[in-house]
Amino acid sequence: MREPLVSITVPVYNVEKYLPRCLESLMRQTLTHIEIICVNDGSTDGSRAVLEKYRKKDRRIRIVDKKNGGLPSARNAAMNVARGKYVGFVDSDDYVESDMFRRLYETAERERSEVVICGAQIFPQEPDPGDWLRQVLNPSYRHYESFEPELLFEGVPATPFLWRVLASRDLIEREHLRLEESILLGEDKAFQAKLYTKAKGITLIPDKLYHYCWYREGSMMQQDVYRISTYKGKGHAKLIRHMAGILEREDEKTRRRFLEWSIPFLYADYIYLTLEEKTACATELVEAWIRCGYYSFRRELPGWITEQFTYFEELSKEKGTAPRVSVVIPINDKGEYVSELLESLGSQSLRELEILIINSGAPDETYAVLHKNLFRDKRIRLYNMSRGSYARALNVGINLACGEYVQFADHCGWYGSENALEEWYRYVSASEAEICASEGCLADDRGFAAPVVKSEFRRGKSRTDDGWEASEGDYYHCDLHNLLYRREFLQESGLAFQECSLLTGQVFVLESLMKAHKKVYWKKPVYLQRRLYRQDWISTKKCEEILETLGDVMEEAGKEENGEVQGKILGVLNGDYYKKMIINNTKGYVMQEWQCPNGENSQVKTVRELYRIMQGVRPELLEKAGYDLTQPYTVILCELMRERHRFLAEVSNRVSR
Repeated sequence: MREPLVSITVPVYNVEKYLPRCLESLMRQTLTHIEIICVNDGSTDGSRAVLEKYRKKDRRIRIVDKKNGGLPSARNAAMNVARGKYVGFVDSDDYVESDMFRRLYETAERERSEVVICGAQIFPQEPDPGDWLRQVLNPSYRHYESFEPELLFEGVPATPFLWRVLASRDLIEREHLRLEESILLGEDKAFQAKLYTKAKGITLIPDKLYHYCWYREGSMMQQDVYRISTYKGKGHAKLIRHMAGILEREDEKTRRRFLEWSIPFLYADYIYLTLEEKTACATELVEAWIRCGYYSFRRELPGWITEQFTYFEELSKEKGTAPRVSVVIPINDKGEYVSELLESLGSQSLRELEILIINSGAPDETYAVLHKNLFRDKRIRLYNMSRGSYARALNVGINLACGEYVQFADHCGWYGSENALEEWYRYVSASEAEICASEGCLADDRGFAAPVVKSEFRRGKSRTDDGWEASEGDYYHCDLHNLLYRREFLQESGLAFQECSLLTGQVFVLESLMKAHKKVYWKKPVYLQRRLYRQDWISTKKCEEILETLGDVMEEAGKEENGEVQGKILGVLNGDYYKKMIINNTKGYVMQEWQCPNGENSQVKTVRELYRIMQGVRPELLEKAGYDLTQPYTVILCELMRERHRFLAEVSNRVSR
């Protein structure tokens, strides 16, 4: 029987939904002398049955069964049995053009290249895959007689995806090339570092012959473990150490380009690892770069790269400890006071601390300040995300936090004393509570602080009484920043911040307090906040978001028979600040139909949601919680209706005239 010209390797793991499309595209190849080696990597769904079904249709399909070991081991298993002159790589949730392997094979033969690389199409288009992915999958024609560092490091036109590569099996066996099975992130790039440096002839062609499914629910690339957690940083650190071992024997040009690429590449992921994680492998990374000639090339490298190397070098001398408290700080604007906050945190007596900054759009000048502090205090973790909402940034913080307890801070605050966090942590850890509240304070620009004023229609003792003890209702007065949360409680309860405009933090406080089984109160101020400008108007869309979320919380509080939460919501809505803002938003105004084709001037939903909130109120729960029902709690609704009637009267008078 004639040996195949190309062995197409297909690792298969739990992809029964996508596998038929992939196999059918391979069976239709115009290059008919092929073998399709499908490695069933311990699938637990119906993938094995799909493979058997297609093997009966096409004898060129071969099935290799093995225990689950990951993508690198599956590809190695396929290469171990391959018989073709060339080896191709296809992922089982993708598919290819019918002439892909004919064109790759003909290019390899014509150009006498041991490696040929093509372009690819991306699907789906929603969500947006981004410019970087489009660029790296759109190479221009180029032929190399031998390896050039730009293949691996300059604009990555030939990396990092192995599935668009056709490689000579003679090259693979001659150089004993296999994927490193311990590397599960960046394994393609690690293999390419071996493959490209040994190849005799490498050709890039612009033809987009591969269809890459870049987004699939449930795949590792879309899971939070990849996008947000520290898995990515630790995985890339392992990749860089492995590549350094491959390239340290290459020529000076290759080693210098490796340093120029790898130090910034890893730095971007490394700065959001915990101090323990950063120090764990910093020494090995520094030694690997030194073996690649860092000190020989130091003067030739840009200053910002040598600064980043210094960051790794200093980390190698640090001692990593597990954090007791994670302080989450979202920053999405200029953050003019962030230096003062970080200085205040740096002086805290609690050293087992991680400072977790979530940057979702800080301007360049603020980013420069963050980086300066990053070098000063290695406990700072900086996570750069695409511009997003305050709620999303806080949820990323919950995902990344590693301390026993979590506190949320704003860039405009600071801590009352050097012992503030340590005393707060000691108190809550001794009680093993899920939430610990503290006294909230507002400060003016001169730094003078005063307790946060509470205005509720509540009976009870004054908070200044010497014998004061926290009541259930006192917790619901707290601001987001004056609560310390046990991290396990946040994660196990599934709590997450909702998009609720100005009330995002307050809604989270109410929901978390309803779910907590044990909470304690530390009657000292810990975190102080500046009294900043507060807007007196809000857009209709944001107003709707606020009221819709408050309506949901009001209903949940009714089901939980929690009068404290219902009272707090009413207190917020009837307080001067939000009452004025909502009524300003719902004031009637006349516009022509063409000016608002989609009903932009309608506040129907706002009014409907406000009614829903009031309908969810249970007076018996309010009375049980100590609220004074002799004071009306529908003030905002009455004033809103009064404004609407006033507007309608004005319109009526205008029409009658």
